[in-house]
Amino acid sequence: MPKRSRSHQLETLSEDRFRNLIPELWVVRRKDYDYGIDLEVELFDENESATGLMFYVQLKATDDQTKRNRISLKEDSRSYYRSLRPPRTIAILT
Repeated sequence: MPKRSRSHQLETLSEDRFRNLIPELWVVRRKDYDYGIDLEVELFDENESATGLMFYVQLKATDDQTKRNRISLKEDSRSYYRSLRPPRTIAILT
């Protein structure tokens, strides 16, 4: 029988926790093919209007209590995040 690994369980728990921490108006999109970006978040204002603002999220989860509330990024990850440009919108009319 297939098993659900602890790392997969933690991944789900961390995404659920993140979604519970942000405003309900914001849209969270899961990114396929995770290359350091797990989620994309689009911000909407109190009038339910799109703001055009977005940000990316990299989630980290652990059962190790000594590692909680600590952030550690490798230099190549930091370089990758710095190289990212805001998403562009392309409209295709048919």
